[in-house]
Amino acid sequence: MTSHRRLHPSLGAVAALAAAVTEIQAAVNPVPYPDPDRTTGTDLYLKADTFRSAFAADLPASTTRVMQATQRPFSAASFEDTTQAAAWRTIPS
Repeated sequence: MTSHRRLHPSLGAVAALAAAVTEIQAAVNPVPYPDPDRTTGTDLYLKADTFRSAFAADLPASTTRVMQATQRPFSAASFEDTTQAAAWRTIPS
């Protein structure tokens, strides 16, 4: 029997990436919002029931409840936008 890894060694990495994408999709709650250009953007919030395990599993539950309730969203576009330049080269630390 031929394993998939023998046919293509990076197949394990592809499977791991697919699993990570699935896990992220299950952990977020998409919320649409109007952009200034009248298009619709999507904010992503980590769901209350997955926040701790996805983001802060090593912290006490009481702390992560506050973090989840006060979280700021991130834009779904951040998964699609391309980086134009490395910011660390021009922004002083």
